[in-house]
Amino acid sequence: MQSEVFRRVEEDSTLPVRFSLQTVQDAINDGYEEMSAESEFYERTGTITLQANTTYYDLSDPAIFSDDILTLRAVRNPQTGRWLRFRSYRDMDEHATRAWQIAYGESDIAILRSLWWLGVYPKVQLAAGILSTRHSAMPPRMTLATDTPAFPEEYHLGPVEYALSDLWCQSRQFRKGDRYYQTYQNYLLALKEYVDRRTSTAGEMLIGR
Repeated sequence: MQSEVFRRVEEDSTLPVRFSLQTVQDAINDGYEEMSAESEFYERTGTITLQANTTYYDLSDPAIFSDDILTLRAVRNPQTGRWLRFRSYRDMDEHATRAWQIAYGESDIAILRSLWWLGVYPKVQLAAGILSTRHSAMPPRMTLATDTPAFPEEYHLGPVEYALSDLWCQSRQFRKGDRYYQTYQNYLLALKEYVDRRTSTAGEMLIGR
């Protein structure tokens, strides 16, 4: 990807003049990170170890998830073999028992609060069992010249177009930068549509279970 950017800005990648190798790497990774955050294509699975008398779990805690989580998409209770139903905190307060936060048992409802807090109902009384999760996250940065994005190959030129836009804007050639940015947007839109189709299919599979 780096060689493609250098080729298209007509620079020698071994002896660059206008754009350093670090500048090109940063521009490509900026595009990769924006496409990743916007599309949420990078899906991971995780495990939450249930703690005694605990309703809420901090999903930003590295002890729970080692990656940078974006969206929690599904939670499964292996002890019961069931997927947890998502409900809001307000819905639980209005329609569940008033003592829902102190009820004990096998969790079958998930409650998201703010960005990173996952509540479960009911909660376990003793530290035993796990919850399995499916979530989107930020992928690792690309560091080597041979690294490629984790999404399908047909979208790989997206970060390249973003990098070209960024580099030309740094050189105050804004019209050229805008042209490349529009092309980048086309790749981003196509990737988001791909992720939407994949997520829709996965959701149908979950409902079928």
